Amino acid sequence: MKALRWKILLTLAVVAGALWFLYPTFVYYTQYYGKAPGKAPPSKVRELKKKALNLGLDLQGGMYLVLEVDKSKLKPEEAKDAVDRALEVIRNRVDKWGVAEPVFQKIGGDRILVQLPGVLDRERAKGLIGRTAMLEFRLLADEKLTSDVLERIDKYVARVEKGLKPETTGVEAPKPETTGA
Repeated sequence: MKALRWKILLTLAVVAGALWFLYPTFVYYTQYYGKAPGKAPPSKVRELKKKALNLGLDLQGGMYLVLEVDKSKLKPEEAKDAVDRALEVIRNRVDKWGVAEPVFQKIGGDRILVQLPGVLDRERAKGLIGRTAMLEFRLLADEKLTSDVLERIDKYVARVEKGLKPETTGVEAPKPETTGA
């Protein structure tokens, strides 16, 4: 009988401790999560959020996206790592957005699974992840032209950093040499 009493007291102490640690999570998600700003003191909301557990997609809600990489317009050597590059781009975009504990996985050969717990604005998230990035590199015709342009950029930045007015008078961009064909 004495051993049973200790087991019951130990069980009650564990349950009381668990409830004590879950209380901030319960208060945060029932009273403050998703509410309009200004309804609660921001300091109290920040404090509760730090103490609250991060709920996953199943408990908190959020977005579950499956994206497919279109390899039809790529050359075979470019298509090999297209999914890995797309996964890295999506991961960087979501990390900048500040989503807590996102999940990224490759599915099959050309699909990417993205889970975003707590994301409420679905259109903004789709737009952020799905937008197309364009980056273009062009070679300059002459090495001397390249070094002249880089030197001018360095001088301009140095003057701006010192708080001086950049020199813009009398400076013209050199014309690249063209050959008649």
